[in-house]
Amino acid sequence: PGPAAATVSGAPLSPGTPGAMKLDAYLRASGLSITAFAQQAGLSEAAISRYLSGKRSPRADAIRRIVRATRGRVQPEDLLPLLAVPQPGQPGAADRAAGRPGRPGLLPEVALESVDLVLPDLMAIARGKRIPGRDLAQIRAHGFRFPESMFSLDAMGRNVFGTGLVMETGDQDRPVMPVNGQVIPVPWGGDRRGLMLMTMRQEDGSPHFADPRNALARVVDRLAADGFGASVAVELEFYLLNRERDCAGRPQPAGLPPGIQGEEAGSTQIQAAALHRLEAFDPVLTAIARGCDAMDMVVESLCAEYAPGQFEVNLRYVTDPMRAADEALLFRHLVRETARRHGLQASFMSKPFGAWSGSGMHVHANLVDGQGRNIFARGDAATNRPLGHAIAGTAATMAEGMAIFAATANAYRRFGPGSYVPVSACWGVDNRTVALRIPGGPARARRIEHRVAGAEANPYLVVAAVLAGMHHGIAGRLTPAAPARGDAAAGNDATGAPLLPLDWPSALQAHDAAAILPDYLGAAFWRLYGHVRRAEMARSQAMVPDTDYQLYLDAL
Repeated sequence: PGPAAATVSGAPLSPGTPGAMKLDAYLRASGLSITAFAQQAGLSEAAISRYLSGKRSPRADAIRRIVRATRGRVQPEDLLPLLAVPQPGQPGAADRAAGRPGRPGLLPEVALESVDLVLPDLMAIARGKRIPGRDLAQIRAHGFRFPESMFSLDAMGRNVFGTGLVMETGDQDRPVMPVNGQVIPVPWGGDRRGLMLMTMRQEDGSPHFADPRNALARVVDRLAADGFGASVAVELEFYLLNRERDCAGRPQPAGLPPGIQGEEAGSTQIQAAALHRLEAFDPVLTAIARGCDAMDMVVESLCAEYAPGQFEVNLRYVTDPMRAADEALLFRHLVRETARRHGLQASFMSKPFGAWSGSGMHVHANLVDGQGRNIFARGDAATNRPLGHAIAGTAATMAEGMAIFAATANAYRRFGPGSYVPVSACWGVDNRTVALRIPGGPARARRIEHRVAGAEANPYLVVAAVLAGMHHGIAGRLTPAAPARGDAAAGNDATGAPLLPLDWPSALQAHDAAAILPDYLGAAFWRLYGHVRRAEMARSQAMVPDTDYQLYLDAL
């Protein structure tokens, strides 16, 4: 038992925000000091003090830690301020009244006309609703209700039946609550619009099993239970396309020389990493960069990729895997909408063109101990045991996760020789043809680069599967195969690494037979995801592609 009232250096706690009052009340009732509770929650004393004073709202990872440390007596909504607009005399009031946000990623909410409430579905397509800015306090306090069948939609937005979420239950609503209550600017929509990330819950307030965010939260919590955290960065490739189609109605990359189409496309200059290609698209790329700044996302680098109109972006490393997935989701949303307003179309589709490079989502990740130290940094890559275990576990679960990494029919067109896309669960040091690359550089930055997923995959599920594989390998002390050398993507890897299921039916068979990842992401979620993707596969197979007409209509 601690003192009767929690204090900071002997001074009583101020009530602060409504959420802080609830946490304050918990500390008083439990007799815990801020120091003791911070240790219990795995957060810094300074962070807890800021939350209690109302100077800062906790991010998603901190919210989960506080809820877990209080055994649910403090809920996420208890940690969110009901009114984000400072009152006269409070810090930040003058800035907000003048329309100046206190820091990047926050808005002068008193002037908001509307807020988009974003609830990503199984494919990380942003769904939800738009509310007037005046209703923001109500949403923060009580959320809204939304059909849980949203997690039974395919990529076309059509219901998939037989999941237990649609007709079987009368298409019921479930509570949807803010993730952390922060309103994020919408740079493409002017300065009077914002968006807020949401998550679905069951009626009893527990996480809804079908929400991909909650699948990642399960994995993060499992890592934390064993004393691990994770640093994650997402690397994304995408195409900028002309709004006009070619004479056959097909998309064309922006910046393609006039008259080049069809079979001639393969002879077009690639000019990978050429700076003049960035200059050619400077207006839209600058708008994207400024949008990232406004949304409090940091782009570490941007380069022209291995095809006309294709680009690669590296987002910053963050110590909260959930935030890394959030930023990947928001970045894709930002790029699409910014491109639209510049007369272009952006696509994260894995393989929009047969003649040119596909687009991937690479996840860079390492695990850290309780002091935030990279456990892969000790020694060298060949002798670091935790790194070896993590590589082995990620390789062992790769086939199980293939339906997550390659989530559409088109995604499997990305795999093939000469494409820098792996075909087996192999690893190597500074080798871009393997599935699990250990980049060169200083030991403190040592990490695994997972290179399998397509750019359109759900970032919450990709990060969850990668971290689950790492944990599985470390927990089981698995031993990795020998590192691959040379061109492992040619399919002649001599290390004996198992080949990946490189077509959709085989990937879904591996998904259904999975024995490891369902335990991490949740068995109910795993069944739901497989059912929805299988239904979409059946729908896609029932469609007659143009190639059937070109190959067979006249000849047969």
